[in-house]
Amino acid sequence: RTHTSRPTAMPLEDAPDRSARLRLALHIGRQLAKDAPAEAPRAITADVVARCAAPPVLAVGVISAPRNHERRQRMRDMRDLLLAESPCAATMTFVLGHRSMLNAEERLIVAAESAQHGDLALLDAHDGSKPGVSHGGRAVAEKALAWLIHSVAASRAAFVCKLDDATMPESTRGYPRPP
Repeated sequence: RTHTSRPTAMPLEDAPDRSARLRLALHIGRQLAKDAPAEAPRAITADVVARCAAPPVLAVGVISAPRNHERRQRMRDMRDLLLAESPCAATMTFVLGHRSMLNAEERLIVAAESAQHGDLALLDAHDGSKPGVSHGGRAVAEKALAWLIHSVAASRAAFVCKLDDATMPESTRGYPRPP
């Protein structure tokens, strides 16, 4: 169910089709915007995480594709909202395949985004982005395994998990689950 503190027309998963889910999500988003504090949550950047005294409880690796920058930004926005009161509780790293698998345009997108946010990890895994090359589920599986191996060395978190960039974190603290 939606886990909202205010009633909605129907739970997102019960919407009959994608269009209805998007309309419902927009409706919920408008409700949240009305109730949101005047000041937006502060972005949880790599600098903020670096100043944390204790290690995070959770390190989240988000499997993504080079061109999915809009999905990554939505996840950053949700992270900032959910962790506004405890920015050091969890970290979020977006996992992409090896740089050699990216074309020139994707390398530029990734470099600019990495410079701005500092939350991308290009790991030794396939990325299904080259023209004429399809790695299918192999790329996702390789990136997931690469993240788990990487997180052992790169994170001090007690727990590690993996999400996909089409997944949104859910909270039971009264926030609705995004589409």
